[in-house]
Amino acid sequence: MRKSVNSSFKRLVLPCITAALLLSAASAARANTVYDVSGTFGTTFGNSSLGGGTFSGTFSASLPFTSGENITTFNINLFYPSGSLGVDLTNSTAGDFAFDGVLSSNCWNGATAGSCDYILFSNSSGSDYLELIVPTAFAGGAVVPTNPGSAIYSGSFVGFNGGQSTVTQGSIEPVPESGSLLLLGIGLLAGLWLERKQIFARSPGSQHAAF
Repeated sequence: MRKSVNSSFKRLVLPCITAALLLSAASAARANTVYDVSGTFGTTFGNSSLGGGTFSGTFSASLPFTSGENITTFNINLFYPSGSLGVDLTNSTAGDFAFDGVLSSNCWNGATAGSCDYILFSNSSGSDYLELIVPTAFAGGAVVPTNPGSAIYSGSFVGFNGGQSTVTQGSIEPVPESGSLLLLGIGLLAGLWLERKQIFARSPGSQHAAF
Protein backbone atom coordinates (compact mmCIF):
# COMPACT_ATOMS: atom_id res chain seq x y z
CA MET A 1 0.00 0.00 0.00
CA ARG A 2 2.82 2.42 0.90
CA LYS A 3 4.47 1.74 -2.44
CA SER A 4 1.20 2.46 -4.23
CA VAL A 5 0.71 5.72 -2.34
CA ASN A 6 4.27 6.85 -3.04
CA SER A 7 3.87 5.98 -6.70
CA SER A 8 0.62 7.97 -6.93
CA PHE A 9 2.27 10.90 -5.17
CA LYS A 10 5.09 10.96 -7.67
CA ARG A 11 2.77 10.77 -10.65
CA LEU A 12 0.56 13.59 -9.37
CA VAL A 13 3.03 15.95 -7.73
CA LEU A 14 6.24 15.62 -9.70
CA PRO A 15 4.78 17.10 -12.91
CA CYS A 16 3.53 20.07 -10.88
CA ILE A 17 6.96 20.49 -9.30
CA THR A 18 8.53 20.41 -12.75
CA ALA A 19 6.12 23.08 -13.95
CA ALA A 20 6.91 25.22 -10.91
CA LEU A 21 10.64 24.93 -11.56
CA LEU A 22 10.16 25.95 -15.18
CA LEU A 23 8.11 28.92 -14.00
CA SER A 24 10.81 29.95 -11.52
CA ALA A 25 13.45 29.79 -14.23
CA ALA A 26 11.31 31.90 -16.55
CA SER A 27 10.69 34.46 -13.79
CA ALA A 28 14.37 34.68 -12.97
CA ALA A 29 15.21 35.32 -16.60
CA ARG A 30 12.70 38.15 -16.77
CA ALA A 31 13.77 41.24 -14.80
CA ASN A 32 10.47 43.12 -14.59
CA THR A 33 7.06 42.19 -13.23
CA VAL A 34 3.74 43.78 -14.13
CA TYR A 35 1.97 45.38 -11.16
CA ASP A 36 -1.63 46.48 -10.73
CA VAL A 37 -2.17 49.88 -9.09
CA SER A 38 -5.48 50.91 -7.53
CA GLY A 39 -6.79 53.20 -4.82
CA THR A 40 -8.85 56.23 -3.83
CA PHE A 41 -8.11 59.84 -3.01
CA GLY A 42 -9.90 62.16 -0.65
CA THR A 43 -12.13 65.20 -0.90
CA THR A 44 -9.99 67.92 0.68
CA PHE A 45 -6.51 69.29 0.24
CA GLY A 46 -6.02 72.97 0.94
CA ASN A 47 -7.95 75.15 -1.48
CA SER A 48 -7.55 72.94 -4.52
CA SER A 49 -9.62 69.88 -3.77
CA LEU A 50 -10.41 67.40 -6.51
CA GLY A 51 -13.54 66.28 -4.67
CA GLY A 52 -12.34 62.70 -4.35
CA GLY A 53 -11.89 60.02 -6.97
CA THR A 54 -10.01 56.85 -7.82
CA PHE A 55 -6.85 55.75 -9.60
CA SER A 56 -5.95 52.52 -11.35
CA GLY A 57 -3.52 51.14 -13.89
CA THR A 58 -0.40 49.05 -14.36
CA PHE A 59 3.36 49.43 -14.56
CA SER A 60 6.37 47.16 -15.04
CA ALA A 61 9.30 47.22 -12.65
CA SER A 62 11.65 45.11 -10.59
CA LEU A 63 10.64 45.34 -6.92
CA PRO A 64 12.00 45.81 -4.38
CA PHE A 65 14.40 48.49 -5.63
CA THR A 66 17.52 49.70 -3.87
CA SER A 67 18.16 52.88 -5.83
CA GLY A 68 16.30 55.26 -8.13
CA GLU A 69 15.41 54.02 -11.58
CA ASN A 70 13.13 54.97 -14.45
CA ILE A 71 9.93 53.01 -15.05
CA THR A 72 9.61 52.77 -18.81
CA THR A 73 6.29 50.92 -19.10
CA PHE A 74 3.26 52.36 -17.28
CA ASN A 75 -0.36 53.35 -17.78
CA ILE A 76 -2.07 55.09 -14.84
CA ASN A 77 -5.61 56.51 -14.98
CA LEU A 78 -6.91 59.18 -12.57
CA PHE A 79 -10.70 59.34 -12.32
CA TYR A 80 -13.20 61.88 -11.02
CA PRO A 81 -15.84 60.75 -8.47
CA SER A 82 -18.30 60.37 -11.36
CA GLY A 83 -16.03 57.75 -12.91
CA SER A 84 -15.06 59.93 -15.87
CA LEU A 85 -11.39 59.98 -16.79
CA GLY A 86 -9.46 62.98 -15.58
CA VAL A 87 -5.92 62.17 -16.71
CA ASP A 88 -4.14 59.25 -18.35
CA LEU A 89 -0.45 59.06 -17.48
CA THR A 90 1.27 56.66 -19.85
CA ASN A 91 4.65 55.98 -21.38
CA SER A 92 3.07 56.37 -24.84
CA THR A 93 2.43 60.07 -24.20
CA ALA A 94 5.40 62.32 -24.92
CA GLY A 95 6.72 63.90 -21.74
CA ASP A 96 5.01 61.56 -19.28
CA PHE A 97 7.46 59.74 -17.05
CA ALA A 98 7.62 57.41 -14.08
CA PHE A 99 10.34 56.94 -11.50
CA ASP A 100 10.93 55.01 -8.31
CA GLY A 101 13.41 55.94 -5.63
CA VAL A 102 14.51 55.85 -2.02
CA LEU A 103 13.72 58.89 0.12
CA SER A 104 16.75 60.05 2.04
CA SER A 105 14.71 62.28 4.35
CA ASN A 106 12.52 61.06 7.17
CA CYS A 107 8.98 60.32 6.09
CA TRP A 108 5.80 59.00 7.55
CA ASN A 109 5.89 55.27 6.80
CA GLY A 110 2.42 54.37 8.00
CA ALA A 111 3.09 54.28 11.72
CA THR A 112 6.04 56.48 12.68
CA ALA A 113 8.60 58.75 11.06
CA GLY A 114 11.22 56.71 9.29
CA SER A 115 12.62 55.76 5.92
CA CYS A 116 10.46 54.90 2.94
CA ASP A 117 10.46 54.67 -0.85
CA TYR A 118 8.32 56.34 -3.48
CA ILE A 119 6.90 55.65 -6.93
CA LEU A 120 6.02 58.70 -9.03
CA PHE A 121 3.96 58.91 -12.22
CA SER A 122 3.82 62.38 -13.78
CA ASN A 123 3.43 64.50 -16.87
CA SER A 124 6.31 66.67 -18.08
CA SER A 125 5.33 69.75 -16.04
CA GLY A 126 4.52 67.90 -12.83
CA SER A 127 0.98 69.31 -12.72
CA ASP A 128 -0.62 65.89 -13.25
CA TYR A 129 0.85 63.21 -11.03
CA LEU A 130 0.37 60.29 -8.70
CA GLU A 131 3.03 59.91 -6.00
CA LEU A 132 2.78 56.72 -3.97
CA ILE A 133 4.81 56.35 -0.78
CA VAL A 134 5.65 52.75 0.13
CA PRO A 135 7.62 51.04 2.91
CA THR A 136 11.29 50.25 2.27
CA ALA A 137 12.03 46.93 0.54
CA PHE A 138 8.52 47.14 -0.91
CA ALA A 139 7.53 44.26 -3.20
CA GLY A 140 3.75 44.70 -3.21
CA GLY A 141 0.89 45.48 -0.86
CA ALA A 142 -0.70 48.59 0.62
CA VAL A 143 0.74 52.04 -0.07
CA VAL A 144 1.16 54.62 2.69
CA PRO A 145 -1.89 56.94 2.74
CA THR A 146 -1.55 60.66 3.42
CA ASN A 147 -0.97 61.67 7.03
CA PRO A 148 -2.43 65.18 7.44
CA GLY A 149 -0.47 65.71 10.66
CA SER A 150 2.95 65.22 9.09
CA ALA A 151 4.91 68.14 7.66
CA ILE A 152 7.02 66.55 4.90
CA TYR A 153 6.83 63.36 2.85
CA SER A 154 3.61 62.69 4.70
CA GLY A 155 2.31 59.90 2.51
CA SER A 156 0.84 59.56 -0.97
CA PHE A 157 -0.67 62.39 -3.02
CA VAL A 158 -2.40 62.90 -6.36
CA GLY A 159 -2.90 65.96 -8.52
CA PHE A 160 -4.39 66.77 -11.93
CA ASN A 161 -6.29 69.45 -13.81
CA GLY A 162 -5.38 72.12 -11.27
CA GLY A 163 -6.39 70.18 -8.17
CA GLN A 164 -4.63 68.06 -5.57
CA SER A 165 -5.89 65.48 -3.09
CA THR A 166 -4.70 63.12 -0.39
CA VAL A 167 -4.55 59.40 -1.12
CA THR A 168 -6.80 57.66 1.40
CA GLN A 169 -5.91 54.09 0.46
CA GLY A 170 -4.17 52.19 -2.30
CA SER A 171 -2.37 49.02 -3.23
CA ILE A 172 0.25 47.72 -5.65
CA GLU A 173 0.01 44.01 -6.43
CA PRO A 174 1.86 41.77 -8.91
CA VAL A 175 -0.28 40.53 -11.80
CA PRO A 176 -0.49 36.71 -12.12
CA GLU A 177 0.94 35.72 -15.47
CA SER A 178 -1.10 33.59 -17.84
CA GLY A 179 2.04 31.56 -18.52
CA SER A 180 2.33 30.71 -14.82
CA LEU A 181 -1.19 29.33 -14.67
CA LEU A 182 -0.69 27.46 -17.93
CA LEU A 183 2.45 25.70 -16.72
CA LEU A 184 0.86 24.65 -13.44
CA GLY A 185 -2.26 23.48 -15.26
CA ILE A 186 -0.19 21.38 -17.67
CA GLY A 187 1.66 19.82 -14.74
CA LEU A 188 -1.56 18.92 -12.95
CA LEU A 189 -3.19 17.49 -16.08
CA ALA A 190 -0.09 15.40 -16.78
CA GLY A 191 -0.23 13.97 -13.26
CA LEU A 192 -3.94 13.13 -13.54
CA TRP A 193 -3.41 11.51 -16.93
CA LEU A 194 -0.61 9.30 -15.61
CA GLU A 195 -2.69 8.32 -12.60
CA ARG A 196 -5.69 7.42 -14.79
CA LYS A 197 -3.48 5.38 -17.07
CA GLN A 198 -2.06 3.46 -14.12
CA ILE A 199 -5.52 2.77 -12.65
CA PHE A 200 -6.73 1.48 -16.04
CA ALA A 201 -3.69 -0.79 -16.33
CA ARG A 202 -4.41 -2.32 -12.89
CA SER A 203 -8.15 -2.84 -13.48
CA PRO A 204 -9.43 -6.40 -14.15
CA GLY A 205 -9.80 -7.19 -17.83
CA SER A 206 -7.83 -4.17 -18.91
CA GLN A 207 -5.44 -6.30 -20.94
CA HIS A 208 -8.34 -7.89 -22.81
CA ALA A 209 -9.85 -4.46 -23.47
CA ALA A 210 -6.70 -3.48 -25.29
CA PHE A 211 -7.38 -6.01 -28.06
